[in-house]
Amino acid sequence: MITRILGVDPGILHLGAVILEKNGDHWKILKTIYINTSSELTLSKRLHLIFKSMEDLFRQYKPDFLALEEPIPKANPQNTAKLTQVFALILVLAEEEQIPLKTYAPTMWKRLLCGDGRIKKGDLLKCITKLLGEEIDVKITNEHILDALGVAITCALEERVL
Repeated sequence: MITRILGVDPGILHLGAVILEKNGDHWKILKTIYINTSSELTLSKRLHLIFKSMEDLFRQYKPDFLALEEPIPKANPQNTAKLTQVFALILVLAEEEQIPLKTYAPTMWKRLLCGDGRIKKGDLLKCITKLLGEEIDVKITNEHILDALGVAITCALEERVL
């Protein structure tokens, strides 16, 4: 049985997403996307860009599950509001596509996956590489993709897919 999980690290400036596929005992990253929107664009244009990119990803890869990292309230309320809008946009897409979803606080999924909710990015990459193999780390081009992969793996473990 083939299972696909879409992991997302949402953000208005930087969004990372990963399609992780399991086919028997073999795991493969089918697609990674990194969306970097310009702060010079209007909020509506940035949200539209994210919406269209994520809609394409949902429709092209038809994931079986969505794993979404929850927003962390920031000191700046405006940034928190924008991040929450991206989070909500992805929730709406998941509902539209009827994809079951799991949301994870960053410290929770890192603790479940690696035993430390405040693990540093380099150590997180080592932890994930141990789980999925050396070839995985070449597809992880930044911390947002890494976090998206982390929530996808956490979902797989919870759903007993891994």
